[in-house]
Amino acid sequence: MRDPPHRLVFLDETYVNTKMTRLHGRSRKGQRLRMSAPFGHWRTHPFVAWRRCN
Repeated sequence: MRDPPHRLVFLDETYVNTKMTRLHGRSRKGQRLRMSAPFGHWRTHPFVAWRRCN
């Protein structure tokens, strides 16, 4: 860790799996719940993010 802090980059990798999509939901009385879900297309989507001190 000899580099100055303003040169550091923190890297994070995570994922989201579409199987975690809720299949049921709630809405206000008298209103219909409208949402989309990827039925039949279960995939894993990776995310890579980075953060700098400045």
